[in-house]
Amino acid sequence: MCTLTWLLRDDGYFVAFSRDERRTRAPATGPKLFERAGVKGIAPIDGEAGGTWIAVNEQGLTLALLNGYRFQGAQAQRADERRTWSSRGELALQFGDAASVAEVATRLSEFDLERYRPFELAAFDTAGAATLASWTGSTLITRELHGGDRPLVSSSFDDDGARVQRRAQYAKLVSGEASEHELERFHSSHAPSRGAYSPCMHREDAHTVSFTRVRVGARQVELLYQPLSPCESMPVERVEIQRRAVARS
Repeated sequence: MCTLTWLLRDDGYFVAFSRDERRTRAPATGPKLFERAGVKGIAPIDGEAGGTWIAVNEQGLTLALLNGYRFQGAQAQRADERRTWSSRGELALQFGDAASVAEVATRLSEFDLERYRPFELAAFDTAGAATLASWTGSTLITRELHGGDRPLVSSSFDDDGARVQRRAQYAKLVSGEASEHELERFHSSHAPSRGAYSPCMHREDAHTVSFTRVRVGARQVELLYQPLSPCESMPVERVEIQRRAVARS
């Protein structure tokens, strides 16, 4: 259960991610530095499975993971459905050393995805590219992301309903050009009413547990992490690293 928005700029981009989880799930660990294949990155870590839902590296690549609830009905009907699964949260760390969305797409297409439940993996890079890779449980579909795709939404409660409601609120709260402030206001919103469908989600059994923002600029990469709902005020954890230039062919 998550909501993802973004802004693309000439020298980088901005990504905002609200993570919705059940109230009984173990708390996540705030953003930490990690290194994979010699590439440094930043990511918060899930308190149960040890993976992450969002990561950014020094090459300016961000990966954001949403559960593919809209595909799980079809997957459940497969004759070869597995009883045990690998954590989808591994994926953003697995490809955390990639330099571009094209590299992520290539590596995903060669990866054993049969071990994972359905997911959608959004990727952003410093060349201004943005893609969404959707694993249905049997097929990998990759496409370019556009402004009209905002926000991306997943909900275990009512996936279609949450998507419709949150996109309607996005259209009301965010202008065509959009800004960081407008995206943050959207993620903090309780419209149309505080509950399962509002961007800042609150239910008896689940709620928005954290709000993460990634800024990639000409020289710096930073991740801002709020370990509570975006409607709540509290100190934000901030980790930054210097952006490393990527050779373009």
